[in-house]
Amino acid sequence: SDFTMVRKGKELKVRSYDFSRPIQLSKGFERNLSMVAESFAKLVTLSLSSYLRMPIGVKSGEIKQVLFEEYTAAIANPSCINLIGLSPLKVPGILEIDLSLILTMIEKLLGGHYLGQDINREFTSIENRVSRLIVSKILEDMQEALSRMLKVDATLTAIEHNPDFTYVMGARDSCLLMDFDLEVGEYQGKLNICISLSSLDAELGGDGSA
Repeated sequence: SDFTMVRKGKELKVRSYDFSRPIQLSKGFERNLSMVAESFAKLVTLSLSSYLRMPIGVKSGEIKQVLFEEYTAAIANPSCINLIGLSPLKVPGILEIDLSLILTMIEKLLGGHYLGQDINREFTSIENRVSRLIVSKILEDMQEALSRMLKVDATLTAIEHNPDFTYVMGARDSCLLMDFDLEVGEYQGKLNICISLSSLDAELGGDGSA
């Protein structure tokens, strides 16, 4: 836990070091990430609203460092878990979207009506293919937003529904979690991005460290 110490007559706040989270986000890195998140939210709002011809709203939320096992434990089962390549990063990332929201978007593209928020099933083969089109649009915006810090090639490699099958990192690996509030028509939910911190830190030359 944090505590206060006195040095040269001044009170200093001391934060205990968490050895399970060896990479700590610097203030400068956090500011850059906030700009990336804001840019991504604006880009996705515009591109998906145009693509789906319906009101889409995306707002950036919390940005934090978590352990990969903490992140996967919080994912609903089933969910829309998109495994993404982020070359030149060595470790894949994850783009996760609330299942009911992605199914509502799919239904809109297929000419149907809003589905509501009580859906709890995996995709059909047709829904899987349409979902890939939507996620690819989102990844284009993600790639553009991340270019503020690092040029990456964001590609969709697989869609999973069970978080137990997302072994892209070790359970105790530190990852960057960027959380977004997503509105699809009258429905609300979450979209989040998970990226390996050690992999990102390596490509940025240490800019993501303490």
